[in-house]
Amino acid sequence: MKQLLGILFTSMVLIVEAKGQSDTGVQTADTTVTEKPHRVEKYAEFPGGMMNFYVKYISKKLKYPKDAKKLGIEGIVRIEFIVESTGEIRQESVRVVRGIYASCDSEVVRLIKKSPKWIPGFSSELNKNIAQKIILPIHFRLK
Repeated sequence: MKQLLGILFTSMVLIVEAKGQSDTGVQTADTTVTEKPHRVEKYAEFPGGMMNFYVKYISKKLKYPKDAKKLGIEGIVRIEFIVESTGEIRQESVRVVRGIYASCDSEVVRLIKKSPKWIPGFSSELNKNIAQKIILPIHFRLK
């Protein structure tokens, strides 16, 4: 995991798209719900901040897939998910936006789905916690 640590520090880019920044269609079992835009004062984040997410969660829990390692697969998996207003990860929202190799992509999905609760975003306009879409880069790098 030390091999990932260096690159993880360089990947502290957090792309947060507030769910309410634009009209968003959320697909449920049989309906689509469109929410009105609203201002976000505090974006959702991992407990302890994003540095903690990469250093203490990803670098310790990420398992480089053996097949990808054997083939020399490296790159960045971009993962998208929704942090609910409760801080839980919406399981069905977790998806790879840009993958590098099937087993690497699956490993990132596994990690995000098992992620501890996040600190949800907050809208002072609504005076409540809100759900937010998060897009993150997760690096795979061999040394």
